[in-house]
Amino acid sequence: MKLTSKSACSGLLLASILSLGIQANPLKMDGVWASDGYGRVLEIKDGNVNVFGVTNVSCLLRESQSSIEFQRQINRVNLSEENRFSYYDEGGITRYDFSRLEHLSDACVEATDAESNSDPGANFEVFWHSFNENYAFFDTHDVDWTAVYEEYRPRVSVETSDEDLYAILTEIIKLLDDSHVSLQGNDLTASYSGHPGTLANLLQDELPEGDKATREKYITIAKPIIAGRYLKESHRQAVGGQFTWGWAAEGIGYLSIDYMAGYIADENATLRDSQHLVDATMDRVIKELEGAKGFIVDARWNGGGYDSNALHIAGHFTDSQLLAFTKRARNGDLLTAEQEIFIPWHAVEKFDGPVVFLCSSDTLSAAEIFSLAMMAMPNVTSLGEPTVGALSDTHIVDLPNGWRLSMSNEVYKAVDGIVYEGQGIPVDIHMVPQEGSTLESYINRGMDKAIALLQEH
Repeated sequence: MKLTSKSACSGLLLASILSLGIQANPLKMDGVWASDGYGRVLEIKDGNVNVFGVTNVSCLLRESQSSIEFQRQINRVNLSEENRFSYYDEGGITRYDFSRLEHLSDACVEATDAESNSDPGANFEVFWHSFNENYAFFDTHDVDWTAVYEEYRPRVSVETSDEDLYAILTEIIKLLDDSHVSLQGNDLTASYSGHPGTLANLLQDELPEGDKATREKYITIAKPIIAGRYLKESHRQAVGGQFTWGWAAEGIGYLSIDYMAGYIADENATLRDSQHLVDATMDRVIKELEGAKGFIVDARWNGGGYDSNALHIAGHFTDSQLLAFTKRARNGDLLTAEQEIFIPWHAVEKFDGPVVFLCSSDTLSAAEIFSLAMMAMPNVTSLGEPTVGALSDTHIVDLPNGWRLSMSNEVYKAVDGIVYEGQGIPVDIHMVPQEGSTLESYINRGMDKAIALLQEH
């Protein structure tokens, strides 16, 4: 989900900035700031912040908030002497950098009081330019974006209905073949969900005609298979059933994680709250499986969520600080400065023995960030299939008519120096279904192979 929306949250951004204003001289923060990448301009004055989404042809007011609403947020903000500042989302892993501008553009001044603009042509232009300036993978998906403009722009006129415009934009995003590209509007959501993975395909073969294999369905089937055949009386669950663990065989611990989000029902919970819960749960898992000679970590059906949760889970399988990956964002014709992201290694309870990491062609988004982290560990062997290949955070863009886009604007590079967006993260030991495989037989085959590998140690 990254989460399949892992976006730069404007609210958290405001919190970071305004909390700095409380701690430091607020006059230093007053003014106008432009982000490196991410298409954001901030106007800070009188204890308020206006957040604008900008392209070369547009400026839209996204949010305006007061400092009082955000003082409680935890953040890391750095204001330099060179008219630069940076911040992290509360609990996030990405640094966002800004440069001071002399003044707010005329377009942004007008946007402060502007109402929704339903003009089809204007919305198409913002749609196209948003991708043109931020989307990072046209070459990966073999899409000529200029040719897209030349083909589709003539189809949009002042007489184009909302329904027809929605259909045109939906047709375009399908060309990108990207699980992190979507369009929301008119109470509808258009997205490209990607090609079904192995688990989805195996389940689909077993379902009645007209019934669709979903992630929730194969999770519901797969977990009882493992609990009944392997974990038996040792079967344990926590975090609403998202964490499942037990003994897969004598001396071999097992852990599966369904998602990297949705751990706390309280809508006021922060990412740090989620991370604390992850660490507490992982401490419990490893403590209860104390004495394990090997560990199976199963993310075959994990649908993603937050990178920070994924990294905190991974941090319980290493006893040293390791580079997980680097990341950069599209910034016009360039990329932003490279950031090194490390695996947290301060966990109370750790297992640094041999681990078999199970993943599949259904392992998605933040679960792939988990895969990058596990890939970086010398004690981990990966088994299964390459992941989906949708690693980037989802960059969120608002259109003038209120519709909302998401797109992949970040480039994640693994520790081997390769960018796996669009191709998936490879495995050490490849395992595909055999002829006549069922979902159950394939799930069991992965488990049996993982157990055998660990028993060899």
